[in-house]
Parts: sequence; C-alpha cells; structure tokens
Amino acid sequence: MGTTLVAVRYRLSDGSDESGVVMGADTRTSVSGYVSNRFAAKLTPILLGGDDETNVGSTCVVGRAGSAADTQFLADALHLELSSRRRLVQKIPGTVTATAHLLRTMQRTGFEASILCAGWDHVLQKALIYQLDKGGTLMECDEISGMAVAGSGSTYIRGLLDSTSPPTSQQEAMALVTKCLHLAMQRDGSSGGWIRLVTMDSKGQKKHLIKSTHDMNKLLNKKVEPQDSKQEYTDLKGFAPPKPVRSSSSPRSFSGGI
Repeated sequence: MGTTLVAVRYRLSDGSDESGVVMGADTRTSVSGYVSNRFAAKLTPILLGGDDETNVGSTCVVGRAGSAADTQFLADALHLELSSRRRLVQKIPGTVTATAHLLRTMQRTGFEASILCAGWDHVLQKALIYQLDKGGTLMECDEISGMAVAGSGSTYIRGLLDSTSPPTSQQEAMALVTKCLHLAMQRDGSSGGWIRLVTMDSKGQKKHLIKSTHDMNKLLNKKVEPQDSKQEYTDLKGFAPPKPVRSSSSPRSFSGGI
C-alpha cells in the first residue's frame, strides 16, 4: 500500500497554550504497479473524544502505511482493546500516549506497517504525534519541529518540512499538509487520488476531503479560477491528437533474421 502520511502540530500565536494537530493522507492503494483502490481511507479514528457522561476524552487518529492487511488488523485490534478497557476499567477514557504505547506492543516481527499516531491528549492538555516504524521503534515528535511523515512518498517532502517553520494556526497547518501531500503525489507513483485531512484539538476532531486542484488552491489561498461543470478530470488540451492506424490490405513480408 504505497502511501504518503503527514502529521503537523500547530500552536496558536495568541499567547495561549492551545494546540492541535492536522493529519493527512492520500487515497491510493497499489499492489506493485496495479492500483487496487483509488479512494482508500488510510486515516483510522481510534479515540473520538469525550462521551455523553463525562464529556472528557482524547482524540486520536492512526495513519496507516505499509501492508493494507497488516495495518487494518493492527487498527482493528487497537480499537477493540481500547473499547474493552473503557468498558471494564471504570469507563476511563484512553489517551494518545497510552494508545501509542499499546500500539507498539501489538507490533510484531513480520508486520509491514509504518504508523503515525496523533491527536489531542486530554491528560497532558496538548497535541501529540507519535511515529511507529515496522521494526517496533516508537518515537514522539519533538516540541520544536512538530512534524512527522511516513510512507513511500515521504522522502520527497522531508526537505520541505525541515525548512518550514511550525504553523501558528489550524489553517496554516492544513495548508502545509495539503501542499506536502500534493507534491508527494506528483512524484511518488504509489501515492495519488484525493487528499484526506483530519483536524484534532480540544474541541474534537473534524474530517476534510480535497477532491480537486480547485479545492486545494482554495485552501492554499491561491487564485481560484471558475470551474467548468463539463470539464472532466482527464484534460488532454494541448496534447497532440493520436495518429490514425493505417491498415494494410496485404500482409508485410520480412526477409532476414532478427
């Protein structure tokens, strides 16, 4: 499952300690050179925030890269374990830190999985990003950079993230994640399709879907041209028309060897 995953943490510049995180992924699932799914959902919600009784809880989303079967198994097993703990242990809501460490214990040798675990932790009162590689190493994203990438398309955007200052608003973080995914999808043949974003903060989480360049330019505050309702996704304007195939009435004769 060729993938590009990007997670960016932001902190508001108004002097408060309010923070949040934006995670994004493409939607292409490929098997070698064959695209098996163009609209896959690679961002799996694990913690959805507070319930109706306490209204307190963390928000956590897992971004999956690697084998689709292995990562789906890990996400399902993680969600089941956390749900069971919440029902059995006095309905204690899970945290992002506990989710990431539990995911590390589930990572086994032979699992082709590289995972980003991000969200807003209601105990620490801040946004967190964890990265888990297929070897079982769990790393927390530091406070300075606040960014993490994974997947086959991540190699094309690491330099861009290293040269970018941490965003100071949710809109800036969404624009940065969208730009990184767009650049990676242009270079990486295993990444493509649409762009899915999830924003997480103390108020909860929200999903976003970017289907076209028009939506992306609108998010990046670029000049947006009016869309043509009749225009298709594949536009061959400016390309030379295909040459007609000429059929011969008599078969060609060849002489000599190859």
